Amino acid sequence: MKKKTWILALVIALAMALTACGGNKANNSKTSEGNSASTETKGDFEPGKVDGELDVCIASEPESIDPALNTTVDGATMVQHLSEGLLKWDDGGNGQAKLVPGQAESWEKSEDGLTWTFHLRDGIKFNDGTPVTANDFVYSWNRVVDPKTAAEYEYMLDMVDGYEEKALKIEAPDEKTFVVHLKTICPYFEEICAFPCTYPVKKDIVESNEQWTLDPATYVSNGPYKMVSWEHNQVIKMEKNPEYYDKDSYTAEKINFNLKDDHNAIYASYRSGELDFIGAFAPTEE
Repeated sequence: MKKKTWILALVIALAMALTACGGNKANNSKTSEGNSASTETKGDFEPGKVDGELDVCIASEPESIDPALNTTVDGATMVQHLSEGLLKWDDGGNGQAKLVPGQAESWEKSEDGLTWTFHLRDGIKFNDGTPVTANDFVYSWNRVVDPKTAAEYEYMLDMVDGYEEKALKIEAPDEKTFVVHLKTICPYFEEICAFPCTYPVKKDIVESNEQWTLDPATYVSNGPYKMVSWEHNQVIKMEKNPEYYDKDSYTAEKINFNLKDDHNAIYASYRSGELDFIGAFAPTEE
């Protein structure tokens, strides 16, 4: 339980990073000490050298950006920009995060707290223009617990009935309704619905190409940004997903995830203005 609670807390921090990079209220600015700060702005978003374009560095080449298989902080940050679950984290003000509707516009639970029904938004799509349906969630959630997937975070769905049998009791009565049957009451189940491993993937893409996450042409996702190029060990470039239902709320048109692991070089790039945001500082001597 402690490990799962810690991981959920990490997701909140990651969501705040997404808001800082791509939200409509925050901007990354450099203070005189060289630290990254989130500031409210009423004007246009003008990060870095090109208006609307962010250059960031949070780590080197990610191990995986498959929502079901990622286990790292940097990979999860990228996944949260590229994909979206039933719920999502948003800026709650004063550095706090709050859960808000994501792909589901509303949801309710039964009186006993064991049956949850999610109602998907109208018009939600993957970045290839195909609709996101409740069946995509049925497939994706079952994929997480399927032993063949070997997902390290499969236990995040252990509160769902059928988990022990690796056949979750989840269903799609229609394309816009996703129903989950729990085996026990879970007070943090809404947080689970915003966790990256529960994000939807396309069955035909996943099952036709084992390397689907490595190529922008096959990395089909449903989040506010889409991958446009991946120069391995150099940079992953993303731009706004025109199919995303809330695209106008994201003012950063492009995000470039620079892939570096030399903290001194990363910090130097930040101080020079080459990078707008970095995930860590190199140790310094007083």
